[in-house]
Amino acid sequence: MGETQLDLLGRMLDRLDVYARTVNRAQLESNVDSWLMVSRALELVARCCVDLALEMVSKRGLGVPDTYRDAFVRLAQSDVLSQSLSLHLQGWAGLRNVLAHLYATGQDPATVFSPLGQRLQPDVTP
Repeated sequence: MGETQLDLLGRMLDRLDVYARTVNRAQLESNVDSWLMVSRALELVARCCVDLALEMVSKRGLGVPDTYRDAFVRLAQSDVLSQSLSLHLQGWAGLRNVLAHLYATGQDPATVFSPLGQRLQPDVTP
């Protein structure tokens, strides 16, 4: 595709906005195609956020995070992210793991429906 992580993140957030308006929980429970498109978009958003966080941690010399969540913690400790945004993104890192590894909860439509439409807050220090 040749896209940067930020480009892909923007595209997937736009798709999630559309899905938040057009896909309901019943569709996620009864239509595998709806579940696949929403869960994959959520996973890609989370993946992009994690990749960007890891890159920022590395470029700023903030050490090696123990977990994906730790990358967001380190960025908050360095005042790159607000504490509230860091906590929000830590949740997305957890969601990424659930969806990527198909933990039992990742197959539950509620797991996919709950974050649908949540927007990331533009609370990042350049």
